[in-house]
Amino acid sequence: MAPNDALAAIFVFTSLSAAIVGVAHYWYKGRAASRLTPSADIEKRLARLEVAIDDMTNEIGRMTESHRYLTAALTQRGIPLEAPRGSE
Repeated sequence: MAPNDALAAIFVFTSLSAAIVGVAHYWYKGRAASRLTPSADIEKRLARLEVAIDDMTNEIGRMTESHRYLTAALTQRGIPLEAPRGSE
């Protein structure tokens, strides 16, 4: 066996063992994480966050509708959408 062959074999076995250990680590962490259940405190916080996001979404929708209505009203009156600035 040539020295290069021995070096290649050591490199291959080291690489394979590192890959196997890495895969086993992530597999174990995945199984451990799937067994965890969030606490009641976290569930309450997530529920409040969901309500807050829904409220913000509704308000943004109202602002969008208001902007759309105002743009249509100004267009129908013939008022330009961009007012002239000062002395320009």
